[in-house]
Amino acid sequence: MSLTIPWQRGTGTHRADDRIAELRDENVRLLDRQAAADDYFAVLLADRADMYAAWRDAVHRADLADDIATARLVAACEATARAQEAEQQAADMRAELLELRAYKAQNTAITVPSMVRDTSNGADQATAPIDVRPLWDALREHAA
Repeated sequence: MSLTIPWQRGTGTHRADDRIAELRDENVRLLDRQAAADDYFAVLLADRADMYAAWRDAVHRADLADDIATARLVAACEATARAQEAEQQAADMRAELLELRAYKAQNTAITVPSMVRDTSNGADQATAPIDVRPLWDALREHAA
């Protein structure tokens, strides 16, 4: 039986210097792994911050798009109302113009009395003046 003193340098496979070197190498590997994990975690935090910033930007842009769409819808409704009003005014003016043209044609109709013109030819037979009133007036008179 042999007795070994712990502070003496051993000669076998379990020498303290070898074990210390292995532990130091393992510490270096673990510290490298810890540094890589810290770097990866920092990248994850940066990605998370970028994602939240993009999300806030998307929400802001969606709100802005809603505001723009609402404003354009209001403008389109106002433009439609103005167009309908203009169409109504144009229809009223057209009706008034037709009435004025009919009145002018009625008052400026040229009629020649039968005693002045030769009516012996069949094509020159005397006719009544042409009634140029608007059709709705003539229809009302005919219906009455």
